[in-house]
Amino acid sequence: MVDAIVHRLRRMATTPAIVVAAATTLTFNIAVWPPLTQRLHRYWGGRNMFDVEPAESPEALHRALEALGPDGRAFYVTLHLTADLLYPIVVGLFFALFTVRVLSALRPERPGLQRLSLLSFAFVPVDYCENACIVALNLMHPERSDTIAAVAIAATPAKWVLVATAAVLLVGSLVWLAAERLLPRSRGR
Repeated sequence: MVDAIVHRLRRMATTPAIVVAAATTLTFNIAVWPPLTQRLHRYWGGRNMFDVEPAESPEALHRALEALGPDGRAFYVTLHLTADLLYPIVVGLFFALFTVRVLSALRPERPGLQRLSLLSFAFVPVDYCENACIVALNLMHPERSDTIAAVAIAATPAKWVLVATAAVLLVGSLVWLAAERLLPRSRGR
């Protein structure tokens, strides 16, 4: 099954598909997120979203949700059930398509190496877990759940570690490809 997914990714990893995924990711980062986060900052008095900057404790998270007020909490839920449902898939797809394309160019005879491109999707379920916790906490407010808050707090850095892993994998693969193409190979291999 894993090999079938990788095979499908390789077939999808055309230049136009990678460009569309990159353009969509950039569009989110340049045109979609800034106005949404600015609106959230107005509700919150300048604090970043928990997705970016986790709370220090469940108590701090509950206080921050209280500070949002009813309109801010409703907006935060809407944000997580719209843009933040699509964004992780778009970013994961960009990393996966670009990485499988580079790894395929590097070692076409080693499809197992191309399985590494699936790591690009590892952050998606963690991000969805984080989002589900934040939505649940907003919807249940003023009721509190320190357990759900603690899961949300733990998910945020875990997500960013996995996003960084996908980025390092892609950049590392690009450097490897550049080295292969630019440096002369030894004929004795």
